[in-house]
Amino acid sequence: MSTKTTIKRVALVAVAAMGFGLLSVAPSSAISQADTLTASVASSSTTVGVATTVVLNQSFIGTSADSLSVTASVVSSPATSVALPVLTAGGGTSVNTTPVISGSNLISSSNANAAALTYTTGYTTATLTPTVAGTYVIKFTPAIIAGGGTLNAVAVTWTVTVAAVGAATAADSTSFLNAGEATSATSDATVVASKAINSTAQAATIVVTPKNAALTDLTSTSILSVSIAGPGSLGISTVGNAAAQTATGRALTGIAGQNAIGVFSDGTSGVATITVAIGTTIISTETVTFSGDLASFTATPVKTVIGIGSTDTVAITGKDAAGVAASVGTYYATSATPAVATVAISGTNVIVTGVAVGTSVITIGNAATSPTISTTFTVTVGKTTIGTLTMSTDKTTYAAGEKVTLTVSAKGSDGTAVGDGTYATTFSSTGVTSNIALTGTLPGASVVFAGGVATYTVYAPVATASVTLTGTEGASTDSTTKGTVTVSFDVTNPGSDAATDAANAATDAANYAADAADAATTAAQEATAAAVAAQESADAATAAVVALGLRVDTLLASVRAQLTSLSNLLVRIIKKTKA
Repeated sequence: MSTKTTIKRVALVAVAAMGFGLLSVAPSSAISQADTLTASVASSSTTVGVATTVVLNQSFIGTSADSLSVTASVVSSPATSVALPVLTAGGGTSVNTTPVISGSNLISSSNANAAALTYTTGYTTATLTPTVAGTYVIKFTPAIIAGGGTLNAVAVTWTVTVAAVGAATAADSTSFLNAGEATSATSDATVVASKAINSTAQAATIVVTPKNAALTDLTSTSILSVSIAGPGSLGISTVGNAAAQTATGRALTGIAGQNAIGVFSDGTSGVATITVAIGTTIISTETVTFSGDLASFTATPVKTVIGIGSTDTVAITGKDAAGVAASVGTYYATSATPAVATVAISGTNVIVTGVAVGTSVITIGNAATSPTISTTFTVTVGKTTIGTLTMSTDKTTYAAGEKVTLTVSAKGSDGTAVGDGTYATTFSSTGVTSNIALTGTLPGASVVFAGGVATYTVYAPVATASVTLTGTEGASTDSTTKGTVTVSFDVTNPGSDAATDAANAATDAANYAADAADAATTAAQEATAAAVAAQESADAATAAVVALGLRVDTLLASVRAQLTSLSNLLVRIIKKTKA
């Protein structure tokens, strides 16, 4: 398939619906020359469903009888795609000149007899809205459709890369619950509606805007599935038709563009949970409460003690016989002791104001007198100046590192708890300090009391110690002397103490070992000296023995000599005797 647009002289009727004229006053025998076709870009990128464009610029020189055209055709596209480019004629300009026409040549000359030619430019916009992800190649082909001549321009191509649209996610989509048929909420409303059957006017409308990670609004292409658990039924439409919805079922699948979900009552009380999904992805869940007639009230005070001149806002809610939240409708509040506390109604809240120290019973009912549905609660009113300030801990002895709960108590001069609230100067500017470093939070100058007490958490040190916490009364107390408030506790660490004893014993053992080593060293030294003396004695004895041996040898030699002399003498004597 192709789509074609034609450039023609403005003074003439357009050749086609997307064509535009080109001016010339040359003779009809003239032909188109110097024709061109260019594209503003060679490639583009987009996502499925998002249109992208290219501008095609054409120009030529010719007469009023000359026309050029451009035709668009799809060279290739993703399988299953049926998207085609759409051409839209733009605009152009004409510039008159006075050349001489000679055959097919355009010769510039000042020939007064020659008719003027027109240099014409024009542009066409091609738009592609892809339906499938992938690559599209579009060819734009120029042609001479009137006037003759040789085409100089060549076809150009445009490549479009199309990415798939990211899927909708719960994190990026929005879902807002509106009361009734409204559709403009920017945050969830709390809807409690009558259970009475109504299939034409919804109790609530949920408006869902599916978006992907790029925050692209996917409403026009997303198909919502919606179901309801609990009481009620559903309808679905576009936002513009939300008021015309009717109840059509409990599990519905819409069509692309339908993102307004109506929630209708079906005569059953309870809490309805509506789940909205796209495919298997749950986009949101919303809840709507359908209730029967009011059967009971519930009052929820905030403060334990109301200070004189202070107020407490008490929320009033209702339930039906099945225990489902119900509208409280018109109700009444009275104080049994107005001299202690007064009451005023503000919507679904009762404002209780403290007047004097004491207690009062507050009654909430569906009638000013003799109500058939009612509830009561008791309020306590206390002073707003501290008469007595004390500190205490939950134990007197703690293990090393153990959690310590510190309680600061404040009572009025009458001995009852002071009113709930912040007492900016309960302590002096230094707050409560400790003689031993602690981890955790100690009271500062300002303390927030509820029921006359405030609690803090600190942790005992890791070593055995006696800890004392100290604070000085501040201006929030009615004391004129501003006394000191203290609390003390002990910390034990048996493991640390045993380790210390073991270390001391090891030190003593080491000292004993050192003394023994010194004694051994001394003994070794003495043994060495004795060995030296013994060696010297041995050496002396050896020398004496050697000397004695020499003397013996000498004596023996002398004896031998004497014996030899005596022997010789005896031989001579014997010889003489024989003679």
